[in-house]
Amino acid sequence: MAASAALYLPWWELAFRSDASPVSWLSSALLVAGSVLAIKLAADGGLPAGFGYWLSTALAALALDEQFMLHERIKHLHLGPDSPFANASSYVIAVGGVIFLALFWRTVPARLPRKLMACALSLGVFALLVDVGGELMHPLLQLLEEAFEVLAEAFFVSALVEVKPARDFE
Repeated sequence: MAASAALYLPWWELAFRSDASPVSWLSSALLVAGSVLAIKLAADGGLPAGFGYWLSTALAALALDEQFMLHERIKHLHLGPDSPFANASSYVIAVGGVIFLALFWRTVPARLPRKLMACALSLGVFALLVDVGGELMHPLLQLLEEAFEVLAEAFFVSALVEVKPARDFE
């Protein structure tokens, strides 16, 4: 993210501002990496198969949404930004994240992946609050909302990397 901001100097904020920015691309890449890790963990027993494949599918859908701005298109083209349902997808993601954390906590006994996943969820919920809060948030927080998402996704992928497989396929 720092390199992206440096490339955009003196208008560093452009690296974070648009959904077509390098930081947004990094977000999609992290979600795809998480999706692939979830498949691997389901295959090697690090996660229960159903949970791992469900997680992989959810992360792939989020990556597509991030890359092609699907929920933004629905929000602005079909619902309108003033609709009471305009931020419904953000709330669904937040609730889904909390449910996922509870399942992850129950499934993965190791402390480090749990802590990393709790950090990921905390940062993710904060990023959603900044996104949904809009004008109520400080302008710098609004500007860095995508960076908070990327940090949350980095913690998420780190947590998955730390999950130990039940068997090794070497």
